Amino acid sequence: MLSIANNRINPSLLLGVKPRESSLSFEEQVLADVETPVLKPSSPDTFEQLTDDDEDKPPVPDPTTDDDYYLSEAAEYPKHNLPQKSDAEMKVQFLKDATELHEVKVSTALMTAIPVLGPIIASISTFLSNPETLAEKRLDVKTGERSVEEGIDQEAKVKKAKTKALLVTSVPQVASLGVIIAHQLVVENLLKEAKIKLSDAKAVTDFLAKAIDPRVQRSHALLGLGIVLGASSFLAPIGYLFLEKPEDANFNKLA
Repeated sequence: MLSIANNRINPSLLLGVKPRESSLSFEEQVLADVETPVLKPSSPDTFEQLTDDDEDKPPVPDPTTDDDYYLSEAAEYPKHNLPQKSDAEMKVQFLKDATELHEVKVSTALMTAIPVLGPIIASISTFLSNPETLAEKRLDVKTGERSVEEGIDQEAKVKKAKTKALLVTSVPQVASLGVIIAHQLVVENLLKEAKIKLSDAKAVTDFLAKAIDPRVQRSHALLGLGIVLGASSFLAPIGYLFLEKPEDANFNKLA
């Protein structure tokens, strides 16, 4: 049944809503029954007021998605923070490298001391060597004991040491060759004046043995000097072998 009050139908009965005792009017009561959403203010921790300067700044890259961020960070990583060798390890490495240079100098000097062919072979072996190519073949580079750059640096030092030993040893070789050539020219002039053929070995020997000409005596002196200079070439490898010590502070600085 519908309740009639003051000749009006109560709308609450039509809506199936039990009337409540209230002093509010119908419109006010409907508005009160509607649930109003509550807006929670943002917390101060999540709110930042932008200024004019902040609006002009470029956006900060997201480090979790931008690969360039990691690359830039790695490029700016200070080099001195990389692990360094201890003093003991550096001393061991220095002695090892110095010993290698010492052995190279001895072997190059021995090769150069061989008359005539020695300096030629040693020169080809020294000047045609390529530190970059040789560094890739080094055992310590292949095993990771040293980097390729360090291997190239060591091979450059090896080439420099070989060049030094080659020059020191070849100087008396070249001087000896020059003196012997001078002796040969003097003898040929003397034989030409004496009308003795150079191909006649017995006549040449008899002439040089009996001649009292001062020029013949000088030719003998030149020949002796040439032999002494040639033999002195072996002083270089001997000196390297017994006098040069890789552990010395002045190693490889003089010769």
